[in-house]
Amino acid sequence: MLIENLPKIWIAPLLWTWNVSLITLTFDIGISIIYRFMSKNNPHKITIFNIIKQSTIITQLWILICATLFFAIFSQAFAGISSLFSPLLTLLLFTLAIRTLAIKFYDIRIGKLTVQIKKLINWLITDTALVILCIISGILGTLLNGIPFYLNNNAQIVALFSIESCLNATSLYIFLLLVTASIMQASIMSYIKTGWKNFKTTGLISSMIFLSMISLAIIPFEMMSEPFMFNVFSKNLIRLCFITLPISTFITIISLFFDKKILAILASCGIIKIAMLIFAMILFPNIVPSNIDISQSISCITSFSDIKTLQIMLGIFIFPSLAIALWSVWLFKKLMQPKINK
Repeated sequence: MLIENLPKIWIAPLLWTWNVSLITLTFDIGISIIYRFMSKNNPHKITIFNIIKQSTIITQLWILICATLFFAIFSQAFAGISSLFSPLLTLLLFTLAIRTLAIKFYDIRIGKLTVQIKKLINWLITDTALVILCIISGILGTLLNGIPFYLNNNAQIVALFSIESCLNATSLYIFLLLVTASIMQASIMSYIKTGWKNFKTTGLISSMIFLSMISLAIIPFEMMSEPFMFNVFSKNLIRLCFITLPISTFITIISLFFDKKILAILASCGIIKIAMLIFAMILFPNIVPSNIDISQSISCITSFSDIKTLQIMLGIFIFPSLAIALWSVWLFKKLMQPKINK
C-alpha cells in the first residue's frame, strides 16, 4: 500500500521544501533591498550584511534540495521546464553564483577595497537580488498563464513561445507582490535583530501596500481560472486562501503596531506559505500547463518517476533534509535574537 501511494506521498515533502525555500528566498532578497538603501554610516549596516551572508547560504541550500527533489520526482516536468526556460534558468544560476562570490569577496577583502570596487560589489550583492526575483516572477507568471506548446508523437515538447512571453501582466504583478512581501518579512526580522524603529516603520508600510495589492487579485484570479479545469471544491478552497491572505497581513500589521515581534514574523511567513499554496492549487494537477490544448499539459500524475527512483530518493532525502531543516531553524533563531550592545 505504501509503495503504491509513494508518488502521492512525495507531493507533501516537495511542497514543504518549496515553501521553505520561497520563505528563505524572499527574506534574502528583502534584506538585500533594505541593505541597498541604508546609508554607509548607519551603525546597523554591518549587522544587516552579516544576516545577508547567513541567509544566502540557507537559501541556496534549500534551492538545491528543491531542484534535486523536483528532478527525481517529476523527471518529465523537470525536463519540460528546463527546455522551455533554459535561458532564464541559466541566467538565474549565473546570477546566484556571482552574488555569492561578491558576498564572500567583500567579506574577506573589505579593508583593502577601493571606493569604486566597494560600490560595484554592493551592486552585485543587492541589485542582483532583484534580477533573481524578476526571473522567478517571469517563470511563475508564464506558468499561471499557460505556455503555448504541444507534445509530438514521441512525447517531446514542441514550444511555440519565446522568452519575451514571460514579460506579461501576471509576471509583473507577481514581481510586485514578491518585492513587497520580501521587504515586509526582512523589515520585521531586522527590527527584531536591531530594534531600530525605521525597520518597524518600513514593515508597517510594506504590509499595508501588500494588503492593498492582494485586494486587487480577485478579478485577475477569476479571469485566470477559466482556462483550467477547476471543480467547485477547488475554487472555493482557493477563494478561502485568498480571504486568509489579507487576514494574515492584517495580523502582521496589528502585531507590528503593538510591538508583538514574534507574532509578526510568524504571520509574515504564513503569508508566503498561503501564497505558495494558492499558486500550487491554481496549477494542480498540472505542473507545466499548455494553453493550446489543456489535455497535453504535463501534470504531476503523468510525469512521476518510476517507483524504484522514488524509493531511493526517499532514503536519500530524509536524513540530509532533516539535518538542514534543523540547522536552518537554529540559524534563523540565532538571527532573530536581538543584538546586545555592549
